[in-house]
Amino acid sequence: MASITIRNLDEDIKQRLRVRAAEHGRSMEEEARDILRRVVSDTASPRDLAAAIRARCAGGTSRPRHGVAILPAGKRRKALATAIEGLLDEDFRDRILPFDRAAARAYATIAAAPHRPIWGDAPRRRR
Repeated sequence: MASITIRNLDEDIKQRLRVRAAEHGRSMEEEARDILRRVVSDTASPRDLAAAIRARCAGGTSRPRHGVAILPAGKRRKALATAIEGLLDEDFRDRILPFDRAAARAYATIAAAPHRPIWGDAPRRRR
């Protein structure tokens, strides 16, 4: 098996790794191996680069909107929505996005809605 050495690791990260390892009942070294194993194995190479870029861009604008959309209605939600729109307009100005603003807004609304089964007698979640 190969070995690596990690230099200049922040003390805070080392402490959190120690706590996480203790919670899982294993050494820090085994915890680090497990984290690396999971992260590296979860990363699949995109077969279609254009699709990967579209997904990345879509998430870039819709995720913040989704976060606001799931907040309870009120002044805070309205203020955050206004702030996020301003930031996104500034960050994405003059960029071509394959997933346009209208689609991003619609996605946020749909993703924030409670999940409802579309078949059979599956129970519905209460609101």
